[in-house]
Amino acid sequence: MEKEKRMMERDKPTFSLSPMLVDMEKMFERFEEITREISDRAFGFFEERGRALGSPIDDWMRAESEVLRKVPVEIKETDDEISVCMALAGFSPDEIEVSVKDTQLFVTGRAGSELKGSDESTIYSEWRGTRFYRELPLPSRVKDGSLTTDFKDGVLMLSMKKATAGKEQAVAKTV
Repeated sequence: MEKEKRMMERDKPTFSLSPMLVDMEKMFERFEEITREISDRAFGFFEERGRALGSPIDDWMRAESEVLRKVPVEIKETDDEISVCMALAGFSPDEIEVSVKDTQLFVTGRAGSELKGSDESTIYSEWRGTRFYRELPLPSRVKDGSLTTDFKDGVLMLSMKKATAGKEQAVAKTV
């Protein structure tokens, strides 16, 4: 019976979904939320020291490492297209938001916490932030409406057509 269950799990078809494409206003709201959360956590470190002067930069960096997850990124370009690949294991497509403005790509996400147990007490954990925020410079402007997304096996693939020279473009839509 166990063997059959494992085989069924292994043989399930994989499918890809797309993250949400959002407008810049919503992306700035996310950035503001994240900044506020990091600031509150950094202030908590200051209070834990008894409000003794220390290094506010160290407090900020420590808070940021606890709040935000590091997300590896690869950006490639051809003559007519820009592609971005991001490793986002642990996130589902509906927890990821993407926006592009001029030559900036904004990607953010917040994973739901499903690891909590009511009868357990955590002794040690290396799990860090369930959020990420990346603002990435693109090598050139992108064509309006050309952003395509694919999310499969914890990897987000973005593809954008380059805009013709001299035109300002912004890409934002909701899927």
